[in-house]
Amino acid sequence: MTLPVIKACVLLAICSVSPVDGRKLRSHRLSDIVNKIDKDHASLKIATSEGYSKKLQGGSVQQPAGTRHETWLDRMGNALYGFIFGIFLILFSVPIMWMNERRQARMESLVAIGESEYVSVKDPKEDHRGELVHAAGGEAHGLDPVECAKFGGVSFPSGCLMLRTQTEVYQWEEIKNEKTEKDNVGGGQTTTTTYEYKQTWSTSKHDSSKFNQSGYSNVFHVEPGIEREVNNTVRYQHLKASKAFEVPTALVQQLGNFNSLHDELPDTVSSKGAWIGTTVTKKDEWFVYEYAGSGGEPTIGDLRVSFDAIKDGAATIMALQTEGSAEDSETFLPYRIVSRGYPCIGLSEKELKRSLLEEAVKSGEELAEEDECNCGPLAICCCVCVMICGLVNRVFAAAPPQIYHMFDGEMTAGQCMSIIKRQSLHITWILRGVSWAMMFIGTCLLFGPVLLIPELIPFIGGMIARFASVIIGVIAFILTMFIAVLIMSAAYLVYRPLVGLCYLIVAALIIAVPIAIEKGLIPVGL
Repeated sequence: MTLPVIKACVLLAICSVSPVDGRKLRSHRLSDIVNKIDKDHASLKIATSEGYSKKLQGGSVQQPAGTRHETWLDRMGNALYGFIFGIFLILFSVPIMWMNERRQARMESLVAIGESEYVSVKDPKEDHRGELVHAAGGEAHGLDPVECAKFGGVSFPSGCLMLRTQTEVYQWEEIKNEKTEKDNVGGGQTTTTTYEYKQTWSTSKHDSSKFNQSGYSNVFHVEPGIEREVNNTVRYQHLKASKAFEVPTALVQQLGNFNSLHDELPDTVSSKGAWIGTTVTKKDEWFVYEYAGSGGEPTIGDLRVSFDAIKDGAATIMALQTEGSAEDSETFLPYRIVSRGYPCIGLSEKELKRSLLEEAVKSGEELAEEDECNCGPLAICCCVCVMICGLVNRVFAAAPPQIYHMFDGEMTAGQCMSIIKRQSLHITWILRGVSWAMMFIGTCLLFGPVLLIPELIPFIGGMIARFASVIIGVIAFILTMFIAVLIMSAAYLVYRPLVGLCYLIVAALIIAVPIAIEKGLIPVGL
């Protein structure tokens, strides 16, 4: 139905109700009603062109995508693929566990040494080169201009350490849901797949051309995402010092005390570069662009942007001091663990400083080569294992244990060390969980083909398979926990022997307790 026909039908329907209603209609001006129809038609046209199946406000649409049936042989084939995948998961989990524990053991040793060796400094003196320094009571100053790469008019000639732009686009997001039901006879199963389409604000770009279902098109006027612009020339100077330190960009990027620029910017800013031509306007706490011009609830294609910055201010640095790029200047390098000689014959102070500076400038490639697994002639027999260990080792070498930190505000050395310990331990526990999960899942996948055999038994096969999977899961849990703790103890024995011995005791208990319970040595229940 065309727009003129729609207008005529609506006006005729209202006028034909009664003469009184007709007089009321004339009193409300026909032009207002016509304009309202035009506006609704424009919104409908936008929604249709974007492929809406129906208009939702903050809701979602679920579309069935069909079913897929797998026979027992199909499932066995998938289980065999899972068996191979499980082997690779186990092969990767062991070096990740080992190198994660080695990294944490080195980090704990490094922090313990650093707590006894650090020096608090104010002026950048040459005497402290090659020492772990704690610089507090000063301010960081950004000297270069910082400018937003996406929007014009958002810039600082100086006085800004870092600028952050967060761009969100209101868009469709596809969520895949699967429901599997096993057959009573034959060991097959049927999987029903549905796709849910939800409207949401997101800093990630969801490519609607790759959606499983058509009719949900996203529109982008600016690339969504979070961008940071870092000042390339930053100086750190104590309030009572005459000279300043050069601050590397890697340290500046660690700051996180962002403050909103909303009240400092003009009412409108426009995009530039590849996305030139989109103007965002202040609205509440955001700069917004309304694609459909609704002014109410967001619609697909709407855009909102926030601008935050870290300006010059108080900061604290803990790192290794070294010579700067300019004459008579000082800067910072990572403080890493080095050999300090034998207990009776240690390194001199000068040799230790030189060793720390040499270690600090090593690249990830050099660190990876030093920790490279060398099996000699055995490398021919287990070339896959050596290759996997080498790959994992290079990943860990890119982020070695080191003290190379910059903090917001003024902090004592003790506070800095506490934060460094907490951050390192947080990463360690995440990697512990990931590596253990990889080993546990890989071990369970090894039994996948075996667990499918009972499902050939009609009616009760599924029950038998589920019971067997529980038993295998419990055994795999105990076994992988024992291996994980054993690897932890082996890594700590090199750097912190007492901690390593404690982990060995825990590993022994993991095996001993279930055996004692089975033999009745430990009563269970009352």
